[in-house]
Amino acid sequence: ISTSVVVTDINSSWKYKIVTYFACNGIDSLESNELSIDQSKPSIMEIDSVSFDPITQKILLGWKNNPAPDTKGYRVYQYNNSVNNKIVDVDSNHVILPGFNISNPADFTIAAYDSCNLFSAISNFQRAAYLNGSIDTCKRTVSLGWSLYQGWNASKQFLVTNINGNGYHKTHTFIAGENSTTINNIKTGDSICYYIRTEEISSGKTASSNTICFKLKNVKVPIINYFNRPSSSTGMK
Repeated sequence: ISTSVVVTDINSSWKYKIVTYFACNGIDSLESNELSIDQSKPSIMEIDSVSFDPITQKILLGWKNNPAPDTKGYRVYQYNNSVNNKIVDVDSNHVILPGFNISNPADFTIAAYDSCNLFSAISNFQRAAYLNGSIDTCKRTVSLGWSLYQGWNASKQFLVTNINGNGYHKTHTFIAGENSTTINNIKTGDSICYYIRTEEISSGKTASSNTICFKLKNVKVPIINYFNRPSSSTGMK
């Protein structure tokens, strides 16, 4: 059994209940609990982190569940020039965005919506750190530079390194504002991958940049050096 009720003023407060005037004994009256029209939007929330998925290198967003008890889902936006453009609606607390990668830096925002499709205010934007670099085979050095994480104040940054596929390890620590470094004495023949991990220690938030990899070729030195066609000339006056 169902019925529809038209509410003429959506800003007014309405409560509904079902009343049965006669129970099975024909005497007693029964009534349900009251149901109020939902006029409360979910509270504003923030993205926890914007990172690059370590396997796919696609953008990964994560956040905590909105405290509104009737939260139905979350809308993720791309923020550009003060405009929030919808990307996707999800019902989980994370999402991978395949359309964004290291060649497409972007800012992201989020809003929660409830069972009545009432939306929270849109969050502040966040952006992942983007890492780039170059290798100098002759000097056996790698130069790295990166953009700083945008969205919360980092406490520390770490360079995470994987040499020859033996697993990632933190190898260098940086203060919050640093955004470049040079790695010296790279061994010839090594394959090395790097990413930057940003941490906000007080809240436990972390975020990872994209990964970049280098292969330092073995230097080949000629075994014999010789002149192919030596010649000489003399001048006469």
